[in-house]
Amino acid sequence: MKEEKVLSFVFSHSNPVTASIEQETFIISGNYAIPAAGGKVFKRIRELLLFNPMSGNILVKEKTCCDGYNYEKIFVVSRNGKPEKFKGKNF
Repeated sequence: MKEEKVLSFVFSHSNPVTASIEQETFIISGNYAIPAAGGKVFKRIRELLLFNPMSGNILVKEKTCCDGYNYEKIFVVSRNGKPEKFKGKNF
């Protein structure tokens, strides 16, 4: 049985739910900044958008920024920390 860390999401109609350690690790490990030549900085930031209490999946936005180049993508992370493409219905 997987250990779960209490990362609380409170909904007005339900009890608080928890995200798995794997999901939290996925988000935290994806945040970093790397200094590049010429004083530029390459950044990647992952942030939690939504939590689905029925499936346990989370919706994550990943932002990549470097010298005016900004890229964003959204994907689903399952309870075991595996990302998959967000198709609208798989969340």
